[in-house]
Amino acid sequence: MAAKLARCAMGMASSVGEEVPTQEDLEVPTEGDASEMMSPPNSRKRARRTKEECHGNAASRTRKSTRSPAALVGRAFLTVAAAAIGCLQDAGGGRGTRNLTTDEKWAFVSDCRVAISKGEKTGKVAEKHGVGKNMYARLEAQWHTTSSLESQRVGNCGAKQILVGADLDKLRKINQDCNGDKTFIELAAELKEKHQIVVSPETVRCATIRDHWRSVPKYTCPFLTEANMEARRVWAHQQTKDEWDPRDAHVDIDEKWFKTFSRKRKRKVDPLTEKAGVGRTPIHSKMHVPKVMFLCAIGVPNMARGFNGKIGMWRCSAPYTAKRTSKYHKKGEVYEKDVNVDAEYFEDMMLNKVMPALRAAMPWARVITVQMDNATPHVGKGIVDTMQQAGMEYETGPLIRIIAQPPNSPDCNLLDLAFFNSLACQVSKRSTPNVDELVKVVHEVYNTFHTPEKLMKLWALKKAVLQRIAANDGGNQFKMPHNVLGDAAKGARQVLAPVNGPRTER
Repeated sequence: MAAKLARCAMGMASSVGEEVPTQEDLEVPTEGDASEMMSPPNSRKRARRTKEECHGNAASRTRKSTRSPAALVGRAFLTVAAAAIGCLQDAGGGRGTRNLTTDEKWAFVSDCRVAISKGEKTGKVAEKHGVGKNMYARLEAQWHTTSSLESQRVGNCGAKQILVGADLDKLRKINQDCNGDKTFIELAAELKEKHQIVVSPETVRCATIRDHWRSVPKYTCPFLTEANMEARRVWAHQQTKDEWDPRDAHVDIDEKWFKTFSRKRKRKVDPLTEKAGVGRTPIHSKMHVPKVMFLCAIGVPNMARGFNGKIGMWRCSAPYTAKRTSKYHKKGEVYEKDVNVDAEYFEDMMLNKVMPALRAAMPWARVITVQMDNATPHVGKGIVDTMQQAGMEYETGPLIRIIAQPPNSPDCNLLDLAFFNSLACQVSKRSTPNVDELVKVVHEVYNTFHTPEKLMKLWALKKAVLQRIAANDGGNQFKMPHNVLGDAAKGARQVLAPVNGPRTER
């Protein structure tokens, strides 16, 4: 408003052909009846003159004014306008006031009554509380009228919220029907078409924020039959109820494909690199990306025994001799070639690589329980009985027992639940232009990334997931636990890593 008044004064001066007042000319004076009425006493005190002003080296503040008549008119007009603005602010209607709570109102009224009893004015009390000088009169009138000092703005302030109550239920129904795949623009159009509710997409977005909606990734999960859910329920109750003997060990095994290129993650590109056209990875075929399968075994860490939880990571391959010279190998060169994992190959891997590694890593254990899924190469052609017999006939080391998890239950295996995801995420951050580099990177990340502390958290996560499975009667439609990792890992570390004496009997 002051800016508008200043422009009016400048217009008045220019209309009569006089000199346009400068910024110094348009300053609100500190003298006059109107300004004295609204200014505090300290601001009306004349500033002390400097040495230059006293000796004449600077322009004196008491010199005779040489301003034009138009400038004087504009100055007087601004003086009166400033006084009017101050009156409005003092009356409680300007920006200098604030809304008081009920307790603050009672404190202000009490202070004003004490001041009146002492013969003092209420203006100083109002200034102390940061309100206008007429606030006391309004509060007294409110008390005599309503017998209360409660705020009269409760429930009537601000714009009315849209999409609440029944309208919000309609929005939820539309979102559920489309499985959450529509945008805010499409949701707003659906509300208008089906329910004649005209709102903007921004209003829909704000309503979803108030209702605590969130965006989740679109993942899939196995389809469970009634028999699958019953088997999962029984398995989860058994695994969470039975406590492991600290002298025994538990190991999860499974296979995993690792690709030389993955499109799951985004990457950062600086402007110079993007300008050069670098950003896409050239591959021969997006349907046949080079990949390698690994068989992995992870156990529960026992640092008291010097066991970090890692058994081994084996490439599913076999030695092959090149029959002719090519750009990859020379004739007669022996190299590793990936093979299909069938029952015979899996049995050979278990008997010749996995079981010896288990006994070498955990010689202190009485029984090592190996958990695997129900894939055909794992349970076909009676290889389970063969592996059970081989595990029980060993005389100088721990016994090995093979168990199969429920069908369609990757969340019951530590590797499928969390370990492979974190391992593949770290591998994808490295450059793997070919299969040989991919094998090196996988082994390097496997040996360095997962510390015993991280593995203990993963095992604690598996235990929490089994508890969720048991609580949901074997279903897999539950929210993954997150906040239980720290305390659960701490407790598991204390229980699963005791100092055991030498094993004397089985």
